[in-house]
Amino acid sequence: MTQSYFDAIVLGRELAPLSCAALLANRGFRVLVVGQQQAPPSYSVGRSSLPTAPYTFHAARSPLAERIFGELGLAQSFRRLTAGGHSPHQVALPGHRFDFASDDEAFEHEMAREFPELKRVIVDFHRQVQRRFDASNRLFNDDRMWPPESFLEKRELSRIAASLPFVRGSEQYEVLDELPESHPFRIAALAPAYFEAGSNPRDLTALQISRLYAGCYQHSLALEGGLEALSQLLIERIRNHSGEVRMQERASEISVHRGRANGVRLFGSDEAVGSGFVIAGTDVSSTRRLLQDRRVFEQIFEKLGEPQASRYRYTLNLVIDPSAVPRGMGEEVFLVGELEQPLLGANCLRIQKRSIDDSRVSLCVQALLPVRPVETQDGYLDDVRERLLEALGGLIPFLDEHVQLLDSPHDGRPPEARDPGENLALDPHLPRGPGTMTLIHDYPVSRSFGLCAMPVRTPLKGLLLCSPQVAPGLGAEGQLLAARSAARAVSQNQRGNAWMRKRPWSKVDI
Repeated sequence: MTQSYFDAIVLGRELAPLSCAALLANRGFRVLVVGQQQAPPSYSVGRSSLPTAPYTFHAARSPLAERIFGELGLAQSFRRLTAGGHSPHQVALPGHRFDFASDDEAFEHEMAREFPELKRVIVDFHRQVQRRFDASNRLFNDDRMWPPESFLEKRELSRIAASLPFVRGSEQYEVLDELPESHPFRIAALAPAYFEAGSNPRDLTALQISRLYAGCYQHSLALEGGLEALSQLLIERIRNHSGEVRMQERASEISVHRGRANGVRLFGSDEAVGSGFVIAGTDVSSTRRLLQDRRVFEQIFEKLGEPQASRYRYTLNLVIDPSAVPRGMGEEVFLVGELEQPLLGANCLRIQKRSIDDSRVSLCVQALLPVRPVETQDGYLDDVRERLLEALGGLIPFLDEHVQLLDSPHDGRPPEARDPGENLALDPHLPRGPGTMTLIHDYPVSRSFGLCAMPVRTPLKGLLLCSPQVAPGLGAEGQLLAARSAARAVSQNQRGNAWMRKRPWSKVDI
């Protein structure tokens, strides 16, 4: 028997589902957010709070983010989170180390110093990317469905895209064609996209590369408190509009009645919660397991193909002495070992530096691990820490002498500390191990000019998808796009009851 009812139940705690829930709550819908026991943005080891993954909000200054946070009334609060402003990332490669400065003049100076023979080609690419980013903003300015499904939605998008000829091009790396495959700048330009995108970087179109590159270079902001602070900002907005957030709960089943998703059943308590919509912010494989009849997704896969897991995101956290940090090291560094080798494992690292206090600095290191050896080779994760530490030694000399704390939430190994008396207590309720690593998928079919993969609307009425798999090639911006599209789908369906949410009831109304 259903014990409570909500207009929408949102599953997941990533940026996309939380943004969608905040938009719906702000529009007057009664929302429940269920965390699905996904890994939190941060966790504690003794007295140290460590991030689950490096995080820079690369879509912070995009028109889409400004519209969403403006609608939520969070613009001022968001500005307080970004008081540190833009922090340009650095790239360290064999024989080259330079900043992607946000100032065009400083960028040109860096390129003239590092690549004098190709300065013109690089600066032309840089300017072309910015022009494409500015022009393609027209695609995202209006509140429309992504990906479009109906005839009218497709026609409207095609009308706008007709004025942007380059949008229809699907040539891979078209914007970097004048540079050899292993050229240091080509790798430096693409390295952030390898970590930001949720799809195979080799499938990225010129439009996606332009938006990811411009986002990392010009529109990203370092958040004080990282993703944890941004998530709390959205959760606070949901609760302020009478929404409920249950991060420790997870749905064990999506209830279906007469061909429509009408709620969920919670794990453990077996509580039945009814709803008008179920919005899944988890990947399709996890969502599919919540349905007794999984033919819904078979219909999607027949049309679009099934996403194939290709890489894991692995995180290693270090707490080190500040004296070990090289002078001039940026807040975010992409470290590449060998230019001729794939940008996987220890050969390509994303490193985010944060000051904890006067005596401690946190380094959050992320690597992309291929799925096959992780899942088939016994002990593959046992020495990943050591391999990453060895690679870091090329950037930070004598690193081993300065490490105070070392931990990964993903490899199943306990935290390590130089001081045997260091408090290494862990939250017993915090999930750890290989199962906590997030996946990057390959998609057989991409659509909407290569920007989208999975649909928001599903063949099962009342079930919507709002995960990074909707627009995987756009990173954080793709998550915001999925959030706005899912919120639009709910708002359109409930348009007839809008008057009940926009103004108080009166005796006449009753």
